Amino acid sequence: MSARATISDVAREAGVSLMTVSRVVNGKGEISPATRQRVLDVIERLGYRPSGIARGLATQRTGTLGIVVPDMANPFFSDVARGAEDRARAAGYNVFVCNTDESPQREIEALDSLEEKRVDGLVLCSSRLHDEGLRAALDHHPAAVLINRRMATYHVDAVLLADKEGATIATQHLLRTGHRAIGFLSGPVASFSSRQRTEGYRAALAEEGLPMNPAWSRSCSYEVEGGRETTHLLVKEHPELTAIFCYNDLVAVGALQAC
Repeated sequence: MSARATISDVAREAGVSLMTVSRVVNGKGEISPATRQRVLDVIERLGYRPSGIARGLATQRTGTLGIVVPDMANPFFSDVARGAEDRARAAGYNVFVCNTDESPQREIEALDSLEEKRVDGLVLCSSRLHDEGLRAALDHHPAAVLINRRMATYHVDAVLLADKEGATIATQHLLRTGHRAIGFLSGPVASFSSRQRTEGYRAALAEEGLPMNPAWSRSCSYEVEGGRETTHLLVKEHPELTAIFCYNDLVAVGALQAC
């Protein structure tokens, strides 16, 4: 395997200084068309590729973004990651995608790793960290956007779904179709979306003058198996239930299998 060409190789072959090669590569500075073309010809012939590390040291930018999701197997998060990556690449950025398996510890490790890679920005989906831990992590990143998470005491841009409103509408639909004993499979306790959807479920019941029965609500893991196992337990203990509102699509699939 031949050695990778360096900027020094290009400068020597083209008969110019290192600074001139750097200016050609970065499109900066006043350089004659003939000199620029000669340098470009040598770059193509040698197969020279600028060092991202060296460029990052000079510009304080790495041209990379980090995307952190709690579960890549969940179609919702894979769609979010794909959309973010598509837009990032269109803007000239490379992307590191990290999956945390819903683990706060793995989320911290992912954020630490992205910090070490000096990513220019961070997209963090449905963080499972408490506000204090999340704030400490975000303080080490130059730019960040949260998805499905709001922080009351820390200003950071966020893209939010209408979790509470959506849960209210879903529960209202069940109420309009005659159900009064409606179970609720909520998500992980650390999930901001789960807390918002619980509020929506409770609000819809309150509009009908119905209290939220704690015995009909269960927290379960976020995947199909969690929905299936929790539904089995819930309907066995409460056969009076006629409907179940589920935290997410995967939990709903498990609930349907159990039913």
